Amino acid sequence: MSLRILIVAVLVSSAMATNFRTCDKGPKPIEVRVKGCDELPCIIKRGENIVAEVDFVAEKSVESLNVKVKATVLGITVDYPLPQPDACKSLIDSACPLEAGDIATYTLDLPITPVIPTVPFSVDASLINGDSEEVVSCFGIDGEVKIRDKTKHRTERIREDWSGDEIREDQKRRQQIGDFCAPFHLQRTSTLLGAYIFQVRRMIRLLAFLVLATTVLATTFDKCSDEEPPPVELRVTNCNEPPCKFVRGKEMAAEVDFIPDHDITSLTPYVQAIISGLPVNYSLPQTNACKSLLDRTCPLTKDEKVTYVLKMPILSVYPPIPLTVKLALIDNSNHIVTCFKIAGKVQ
Repeated sequence: MSLRILIVAVLVSSAMATNFRTCDKGPKPIEVRVKGCDELPCIIKRGENIVAEVDFVAEKSVESLNVKVKATVLGITVDYPLPQPDACKSLIDSACPLEAGDIATYTLDLPITPVIPTVPFSVDASLINGDSEEVVSCFGIDGEVKIRDKTKHRTERIREDWSGDEIREDQKRRQQIGDFCAPFHLQRTSTLLGAYIFQVRRMIRLLAFLVLATTVLATTFDKCSDEEPPPVELRVTNCNEPPCKFVRGKEMAAEVDFIPDHDITSLTPYVQAIISGLPVNYSLPQTNACKSLLDRTCPLTKDEKVTYVLKMPILSVYPPIPLTVKLALIDNSNHIVTCFKIAGKVQ
């Protein structure tokens, strides 16, 4: 026991403690050290993890140890699953079983995925003795999710007066390489055969799309504003009339038909979740809308009808609340090509 006390003392001397909230149930830890956070609320970057070391005392013998985390967002509390729920595997310089009076350090590693909205939150973590409901230690922290600088949405970088010259130059280089290599590829019989197969597959996909277009009903939507062009048609899967049901743990999928009024070289989706009138930026897994076009690719030609396929993950940690989803497709000049809003509810 004296050795573990010495280990805790060394850790305390080398890392700053973080203020934390006590829980209504269960003993509080000796100390909590959240990486990069000394004072509440902690600022957590989206796409990173909440990493914390928790020093606690086992008041009774502990054969096994589980961790349960609850997250509270906008007044709604939900269970937050961890990649490693077995807390015994996350102990530092200790191992289960623990004896009464033992001091141990648990490392909490809580992922904050890139699609979690940028809102204030509270997290309560409890260490549970085996399969029982007995709480060995419990603490809470408050924080706010922010956008990580290195993964800022392209539209947000444009709004910070970033010119986008690097992306346009990269696109130009890619086009030049493609133009240079094209004659050599065309000389190969295998490539010609591949191109033929590609065209056949494209025709099959186009035929399938036409069949689906005649069987899938359009979804009613709202315009963003009079100045922002609405889509020609919107088709949300399993939703013809809002409010649409957004099921946690699944994707919101939709097809957006639009006609650009000018030539376009690149396209970026910009999504907001509007909750109680408060807009919250939402990052999609695919931030290049050109890669989500149906049987098309950029550049796009003026007056050409195009279909964008939206896939928006609805995480299981999202609270069951009504909201409005706003989607805008923005070109390389920061012009809105099309925009719509649709009401829904997370379930």
